[in-house]
Amino acid sequence: MATQWQHLTEPQLEPGHGQFIRVEKFAVKVPRGKSCPSNIHQVANEAMRTPGFCDHIRLPVPPRIIYGVNPLDAVKVAESWSKRQTATVFHKPTQTVICRKFRHDKACAVVGVISVPPEWASGEMWTNFCQTSVAWLSDKYGSERLLSVVEHLDEHCLHLHFWIVPRVDETFSTIHQGVKAIEDVGLNATRGVREAAYKKAMSSLQDEFHDRVGKFFGLERLSVGRNRYTRAQWHQKCFFDKQREIEVQKRIEDAVARALEERDLLGNIFVDSDMGSQFNCAVLYPR
Repeated sequence: MATQWQHLTEPQLEPGHGQFIRVEKFAVKVPRGKSCPSNIHQVANEAMRTPGFCDHIRLPVPPRIIYGVNPLDAVKVAESWSKRQTATVFHKPTQTVICRKFRHDKACAVVGVISVPPEWASGEMWTNFCQTSVAWLSDKYGSERLLSVVEHLDEHCLHLHFWIVPRVDETFSTIHQGVKAIEDVGLNATRGVREAAYKKAMSSLQDEFHDRVGKFFGLERLSVGRNRYTRAQWHQKCFFDKQREIEVQKRIEDAVARALEERDLLGNIFVDSDMGSQFNCAVLYPR
C-alpha cells in the first residue's frame, strides 16, 4: 500500500461555507435512555451563561437577548404548557381509552441554533443576519410561539439560540415539522416510512432557511454529507495518517534515546568529577 500512494500528495477537502441551523426537542426532565443528559432548564442556564452550566466556555460572556424574553422565562412558559396537556392512552385492563397527565419527559419546547462560519466577525453583516433570521423565525413559527432569541459571541462561531413553545391549545407537532410529518403518515406506518417522512420534513426546514436567509448572505445549502472522500481518497488519507503516526512515534523514540544518552553522559561526568576530587584530596591531605 505504501508504494501505491508514495508519489501522491495528501487529499485536501475544500472548506465549505454552508449554513447551519439545527432544532432539537427538550423536556422538563431528561427522557429515559437519551444520550444527551440535558433538560430545558440546563439548556436555558447554559445559554444565559449561568456559572456551573458553561464550563466548556473558556471566557464566558453574558449573552444579548435580541428578541423576546429571557430563556429562563421561556422555560416557565414551557413548563406551564406541559402541565396543562393530557395524553390519551389505551388502558388494557379495562379495555378503555383514558386521559393521563402529560409526562415530564415528553418534549415541551423546541430549542434551535443558527450559526455562521468562523470567519465571520461581529459587525454590520452579522447584525443584518440576526435581524433576517429573527424575521424568518417569527414568520415561520409565529410571534406567540417564538419566545426568545439570544446572541452568543464567546465561542468559535457566532450563533443564535432560539426557544419555541406551543400555545396552550396546541400540540407539540405544531412547532416541530418532523414530528408533524410522522403524525401525518400515521404511527401504524413502518419505521422506514416514518424515518423517511421525518428526514424529508427536516430537510425542507433547511431549504426554507436557505431561501429566506442563507442565500442572501452567501451561505450554501450543503447537505450533512458534504466534502466526503472518495474511496481512493480515503485509502490515500489512511496512508498519510499512518505515515504521520510512524513519524511521530520515531520522533518520540529518538527523543527518549537522546535523553538517555545525555543522562548517561552527565552521569559519567559526575563520576569523573568525584574521582578527581578524591585524588586531589589525597594529594593535598595525605594521611
